[in-house]
Amino acid sequence: MYICTDLLSERCALLRLVTYSQVSLEAGVLFLCKHLGFYQKRKIEPHRFNDSARLSMLFLAKLFRLEKRLGEREAGNVHRLA
Repeated sequence: MYICTDLLSERCALLRLVTYSQVSLEAGVLFLCKHLGFYQKRKIEPHRFNDSARLSMLFLAKLFRLEKRLGEREAGNVHRLA
């Protein structure tokens, strides 16, 4: 039973990624690159968020919609960093 739910959740995640806009994906990659650089620069181990932190990050992401605020210059930095 767990395998079916895992496969279904993975399929839903893939469907979400396919339907995202290019700017939204580039904003996510830019954020992850900066986040990784933060951890590497300070030589600390990343930790996992708990459920309440995940929920607040979700609400903040929906509230600010950062991918709409990225300009062409910021979106172009993703390709240079990758």
